[in-house]
Amino acid sequence: QVDGASASENLFVVDGIDTTSIQTGVLGKNQPFEQVAEVQVHSSGFEAQYGGATGGVVNVVTKK
Repeated sequence: QVDGASASENLFVVDGIDTTSIQTGVLGKNQPFEQVAEVQVHSSGFEAQYGGATGGVVNVVTKK
């Protein structure tokens, strides 16, 4: 939970692509830890590009 919102109100983004499952509202795609370069967690005041979230935004950037 982020900022009191339920888990289904969060947004999960991998390399700029929304990977949130429309059925469960959780991360729809697992990312191997070895491929992750950076993880950002936004709890409020995030940019308009994340407008679909009423909870938090988990943004994953993979290694190139």
